Amino acid sequence: MDFIPFKGETPFGVLAFVGRTHILAVAQFGILELWDCDSKTEVSSLRVLEGQDFFSSLVCTRDGKTLIAGSDTNIYICQVDPLRLIRSVDAYEKAPIATLAVSEDGAYLAASRADIGFDDRPGYGQTKVWRLDKLLGK
Repeated sequence: MDFIPFKGETPFGVLAFVGRTHILAVAQFGILELWDCDSKTEVSSLRVLEGQDFFSSLVCTRDGKTLIAGSDTNIYICQVDPLRLIRSVDAYEKAPIATLAVSEDGAYLAASRADIGFDDRPGYGQTKVWRLDKLLGK
């Protein structure tokens, strides 16, 4: 069985392939990493979050140009080549982002938050949808 030798132990990480490539995006410990599955080498990395904060979701546009990560109530939009943070979006209050999705044509970004909030009470479940080009200022 093949594996990519990630750094350290990973109590929580999320994965997404970059477009139609063999590049695997890994989000763990506040860092986004890009790994080449063929050579099993790290291609690039970027610290997005401070400390040991974790990501809850990760998605890439079909064209492989934009990588989007969710953590707590924020969404982080990154350019893939070269790997850099483009924009941070404060998407929610009171409940963490549970999942992200990008439409097939890359026009829309959707984010859902957990129903149970940071106060351990239910009733926060919600999905928001944005035009990705507007979030990117295009």
